[in-house]
Amino acid sequence: MLFSPFEQFRLVALENLGGNLVISNSLVNLIFVVFGFLGLGYLLLSMRKKKYEFSIFSWAMQQLYVFFYEVTATYVGNHVNRFFPFMFYTFLFIFLNNLVGLLPYSFTVTSHFVVTFGLSFTMWFGIFLLGLAKWKLAYFSLFYPKGLAIPLLFLLCVLECISNIFRMFSLALRLLANMVAGHILLDCMSFLIYKTFTTAIWFPSVSILSIVMMIIPVVGFLGLLTFEVGVCFLQAYIFVVLSCIYLKEVL
Repeated sequence: MLFSPFEQFRLVALENLGGNLVISNSLVNLIFVVFGFLGLGYLLLSMRKKKYEFSIFSWAMQQLYVFFYEVTATYVGNHVNRFFPFMFYTFLFIFLNNLVGLLPYSFTVTSHFVVTFGLSFTMWFGIFLLGLAKWKLAYFSLFYPKGLAIPLLFLLCVLECISNIFRMFSLALRLLANMVAGHILLDCMSFLIYKTFTTAIWFPSVSILSIVMMIIPVVGFLGLLTFEVGVCFLQAYIFVVLSCIYLKEVL
């Protein structure tokens, strides 16, 4: 992030092992994420033995778990126990990767279309297979709007099919665009703070104006950083909620 706001979104080859084997910054980040999930799982399992000890982390995880269980139950009803684990850990994966991108000198995995599209395609294709498994060929009746005039029937069937297929693109692009836009805005604010501080330092003397010029961008950056943390949570939440809504249609 030294020369361009887009620098953190680039894939950089750290070591070439020969042939097509390359260690990149995304691979290193993935390794850290996997070990982070393993550590988180071990921590959650170890806390099960301590029934009467209170900790802020366990309380927050419990509240988050209950909240997402209720959200999933709202959309999928009696099937909540089948789909909640997958939805919950999909949320954790997206949310934690979004947060990792806010760290200095980090890599934003969810800023790459191949990652977001992989998640959205997996979700969309899995829902499609569930619909076929449950309803067989009757599943395609979802694309047939009932009660329409015959001249409009073919056109609207085509539009319904296109709308259903483009769900996976909308899921991917929504997450991608929000992550890229928010992180670029933070990078621009960081550059503004740097320029403001250097300008204030070169003033002939320290004045109220120079102090105000140094404080305002920092306060704005902290507010924007807090807002971006909320966006990281919200985008993961929206991804899971929309997936639950699409899943509800085939159950």
